[in-house]
Parts: sequence; structure tokens; C-alpha cells
Amino acid sequence: KTYALIGGGAGLLMAVSVTATAGNPLPILRLLGADALLPPLWLMGLFWLAGYTLLGAAAGYALACPAGGHSREAALWRGLTFLVVEVTFSFAWYRLFFGSFLLLPAWLCLTVGVAAGAVCFLSWLRTHPLPAWVCGGVTVWLICLLLCHVAVILHN
Repeated sequence: KTYALIGGGAGLLMAVSVTATAGNPLPILRLLGADALLPPLWLMGLFWLAGYTLLGAAAGYALACPAGGHSREAALWRGLTFLVVEVTFSFAWYRLFFGSFLLLPAWLCLTVGVAAGAVCFLSWLRTHPLPAWVCGGVTVWLICLLLCHVAVILHN
């Protein structure tokens, strides 16, 4: 439980720092005429913060689980590697989209983040099911963001 709490706190801190340094997304969405295409920003922000808090907790929980063999340990580290890729590229998406207004590079980052989340989910599914489903849920959220991003691009 301690590792999950520490991981959750680290995930929340990272998510807050990314959103705080990128600036307010509303002016960019209004500039794009996309504020009507998306769900309310408070809801998206809530999912953003909750998702990364849960991902951090899942990583901490997975690290605290006993190894139990080479294949289980390999699955743990493969999943953690792809979890780091997922988080890194989704944070890059936020910074590129809302901080720099670079639509295509942001879309590419989010696509890589979704793919990495799927690999993390599949890596952990048999050996660490609870963290796998948390990662899968956040990956579904990133897919929703990816679809919203495509709608914004096609709208312009």
C-alpha cells in the first residue's frame, strides 16, 4: 500500500506540473473553434489528474508485488518500460498541443502513448491484473483524447 500511495502521489505531482507549465488550454481550444467539440474542460482535467494518479499507484503496486519467476519479472519490467513511454508521450502531447499549439506532432505523441499503454496492459494482464486494468483504463481515456484530437484537426 505504501508503494501505491507513493506512486500515486508522484503521478499526481507530475500531472499537475505538466498542466501548470503548459498554460490554460481554453484559449487554444477557442482559437481552433473546438471548445464545442470536446467534453467540459473540468471533466477532462479531472480524468487527467485521476488517470495519472492511478497510473502512479499501479506502478507502485506492481513494483511491490513479489517477483515469482523470470517470466513474471520480465513482464513486470516490460510493462513498466511501456508505462514510462505511455506517460512520457502523453505528457509531451499535452505540452505540444496546449503549450506550443503543434497539432500534428502532438497527435503523433498521443498515438505512441496509446500504443505503449496497450503494450503495458498486455504485458501485465496475466501477472499483475490490477495494475493492468488501471493501465488499460487510462489507455481507453487516451484513445478518447486521440479521437477528440482527430476531431479538432478535421474541424480546421
